[in-house]
Amino acid sequence: MSTVLLACDPSISLSPRRGLVTDQNATPRLLPVKPVIQQQIGIESIPVLGRAEEGATCYLSETMNKYEKRQQIIAYVAPHVSLFATKFALVFGTRHGVRKFSEEILALYRQGYFTGLIISGGATGQGEESEASILYRVLLSYGVPERVMLIEDKAMNTGQNVTFTREKTRDLGITDLLLIGKVCSKRYIMTVRKQWPEVRKICCHGVNYFSYSTEQWWKDREFRTRVISEYKKIPRYIEQGFISDVSIVNGIVL
Repeated sequence: MSTVLLACDPSISLSPRRGLVTDQNATPRLLPVKPVIQQQIGIESIPVLGRAEEGATCYLSETMNKYEKRQQIIAYVAPHVSLFATKFALVFGTRHGVRKFSEEILALYRQGYFTGLIISGGATGQGEESEASILYRVLLSYGVPERVMLIEDKAMNTGQNVTFTREKTRDLGITDLLLIGKVCSKRYIMTVRKQWPEVRKICCHGVNYFSYSTEQWWKDREFRTRVISEYKKIPRYIEQGFISDVSIVNGIVL
């Protein structure tokens, strides 16, 4: 399969010849997504750090206008990454946007981007069903075969998603991996690079289940909160040694 350049903004709808297509027919029962509240972001509250380079720390200049700052921030936390076919995909579990996640995972599977699916995510509350089990159940209802899925249902954070999955699949000799998670996807790549050194080739697909595209991320309250949180987390997590910085050039993770 040839490499397809796909933004980690999966709101882009593509035909079979051009890439990802989602299945519009499946209708499983799902938890509702939180209602959207529109509000403009206070860009002035974001720290100004300097000049930006692709794949490096995100810097904002005093000379940038609000639009330029917004584009710089989203490009940093949700960079464009090229997809390529891998044997395994790792899904970072979620309780939000499960329908959107399931549609896009199914589409990726049908188009041959992976043959085995690892779903990682524990129970985030006492007595709750694990995130992995929720996605597993819904994906079954969408038509993803049971035989291709493997569940890791203990992880409570992104680091554990990676380290627990690495341990569970040690005998599989995984060296390339498709990552599937929420739209602000760079930290997934950075975590795998730090915590799973055997994986040499990484690509990712970010699921945008919000009501606005990445070009207008600041208009959705939940989307805005996630973007700014990721923007602030990444430098801190690098400093603490949880993740490694990565360069992404022309959609390729180096």
